[in-house]
Amino acid sequence: MRCKNSSNCIFDLINKINVFILECSFTNVILNSQVSTVST
Repeated sequence: MRCKNSSNCIFDLINKINVFILECSFTNVILNSQVSTVST
């Protein structure tokens, strides 16, 4: 993947990482709530 300017690349990468982290934490919250519901 080539970028015209590197700062755009970095921002794009940061955005992708942030989205990934958000999705991961979101699924973790859902999984944790399901587990706690099952265990009680």
